[in-house]
Amino acid sequence: MRVLIVDDKPENLYLLEALLMGNGHQVQAAANGADALEILQAGGIDLIVSDILMPVMDGFQLCRRVKGDDSLRAIPFIIYTATYTSPKDEAFALKLGADRFLLKPCEPDVFMAVVEEVMTAAMPNSAHAFGEPLQQEEMLKLYNERLVRKLEQKMFQAEQEIQTRLAVEKALRASEEKYRRITENISDVVWIADLDLKTIYVSPSVERLLGEPAEAHLQRTLEERFPGDSLRSIREVLAEELEKEREPDCHKSRSRLIQVQQHRADGSLVWVAINVSFVRDEKGTAVAIQGVIRDISEQRRIEVELRQRERYLSAMLATMQDGFLELDAEGKLTDVNEAYCRMSGYSREEILQLAISDLDADETPADVARRITRIQTDGADRFETRHQRRDGSLFDLEMSATWIASDQKFVCLARDITERKLAQESLRKSEIQYRSIFDLTFRSYHSLNR
Repeated sequence: MRVLIVDDKPENLYLLEALLMGNGHQVQAAANGADALEILQAGGIDLIVSDILMPVMDGFQLCRRVKGDDSLRAIPFIIYTATYTSPKDEAFALKLGADRFLLKPCEPDVFMAVVEEVMTAAMPNSAHAFGEPLQQEEMLKLYNERLVRKLEQKMFQAEQEIQTRLAVEKALRASEEKYRRITENISDVVWIADLDLKTIYVSPSVERLLGEPAEAHLQRTLEERFPGDSLRSIREVLAEELEKEREPDCHKSRSRLIQVQQHRADGSLVWVAINVSFVRDEKGTAVAIQGVIRDISEQRRIEVELRQRERYLSAMLATMQDGFLELDAEGKLTDVNEAYCRMSGYSREEILQLAISDLDADETPADVARRITRIQTDGADRFETRHQRRDGSLFDLEMSATWIASDQKFVCLARDITERKLAQESLRKSEIQYRSIFDLTFRSYHSLNR
């Protein structure tokens, strides 16, 4: 069977053509009623499936022309529409001579069943009746009614679309104004540059950061804004990102953060953190570069001071004679200096595998746990204890322990008092020996004087 499908939308023609050809039928296509009539005049068409709303000649007019032509009126005609969908539209189509009236979208099996029914009814020995064609006056009246109703619907839809568009534009203007105020008042600097790295927009807050109004920064190149090392860092990052843009599996949402120095208007330099990402068109292609600049001078100053303090503390811990130990809240060793390693005979790596209870030779693990709890409560403690060296020998320590609640850790200073304890013990023994000699002498003296 050879079917003529008439529709001005290519996607609709494609779907119908695929369905009909898939069911073994031949298909010809036309974009409007006028093109369809030319195909029909050539003959050989067994079925017409037509949309209604089309340019040049719509489906109603095509149906009327087909059914008014004795050479064509026997060809079955199916109206297939998504715009004229009311019962009156269907009634008018049937009065024009259409065999069936179908609404889009229609399930493929339902559509093919209707085609089969229509073709069966149109067979020469079937009881198919064509009916009388509408009179010209009646046809024009009904046709105009359909057009007027559809025009009213379209006007109503257009008015609704206009109102919706106006509401959306109003909301967008309000949103743009809101974000413009935010952009102009935040301390961070918002910027946009083209792919040649020339600034095309910068927020007014740039004047607070760099000492010049936004207009002075437009069209400036990177060389004018950044010193040598910073310029090289920026170029490297941007080159990497632009190269990644050419990769087919490029992750389109990524951004990069760069910390560099930037020139101020007075010639001084300021440390800034620059967030870099791409502005993309509707196809996802990068068309510009955007980002945010934040002043991190104070942060960098603090970082430098902290590094200096860390170096000073590290040097002090490395050269001090007393041992230094750092413990977590459970008593696990987390840091130790070289002095304690010399005292104990352990390497730093070995000690950091131990807990303080593994080193304490005077107290049981339970005693150590109670001491830890007491120091956490009191904040600090000073006491004497004995630790065991790696070779098993013992050495005496005077410990000063402090609990740092903010960091949840203990810091301890350990002084080796082994020699002092030995001296004290030697002195104690000397005193005992001296007393014994004195007592013996005293008793002998009294004995001689009796």
